[in-house]
Amino acid sequence: MGAITASVIGSVCVCRFNSGRLDMEVIMNATLAGGVSIGSASSLIGGPWWAMLVGLGAGAISALGFIKLGPYLQGKIALYDTCGIHNLHGMPGVFGGICGAFACLWSDKLLTNTADLYNAMPARAPADDGTAGRTAGDQAGVQIMVLAITLGIAISTGAITGWIASKCGSVEGVYHDKEHWDHVDKDEVEIVEKKGSSLIPRRSSLVEDGEIGNKNDMN
Repeated sequence: MGAITASVIGSVCVCRFNSGRLDMEVIMNATLAGGVSIGSASSLIGGPWWAMLVGLGAGAISALGFIKLGPYLQGKIALYDTCGIHNLHGMPGVFGGICGAFACLWSDKLLTNTADLYNAMPARAPADDGTAGRTAGDQAGVQIMVLAITLGIAISTGAITGWIASKCGSVEGVYHDKEHWDHVDKDEVEIVEKKGSSLIPRRSSLVEDGEIGNKNDMN
């Protein structure tokens, strides 16, 4: 909760510094960035302030992605991130992975109780033969390695999926489906009539019937 709350504050600050006004779409999406980033280090952070710092950074990063990076990539390489996946899940996820690595590195200070430490990271516990487990630095290195593996899998499979999709047909226009779906002509609307307690839809032409003249008549 602390990370999500702080991510709202981070996104609001970025919007204010960028244009002096708030952008509801940016704030609404960046709100979830704190929850994405805190997942990796949630079991190692004992106090709310650490979670709020992570959320603050995640909200700011996500907002910058929506405001600056998204339009830049769209103009440079025609990358249309229609659902904000890169800005909401991609960058905050990488940021969370890095925060998780630092949490592992500082785990001896964050979790002073040895039982809690070994419960969160079993590999750090001493082995049955008495040999020492991983150090805090070793665990942080494993965290970074797993983050790199995750990015490698995500980028490679995404590239393959994009290549397959590009071979399934070309798209002349974005943000509409007229090339793949039947659509209603502009001079036709669906009129809903109320008959008793049921709603009966019927089609009518604006030009021929003249029953609807403008948007106000539809209200």
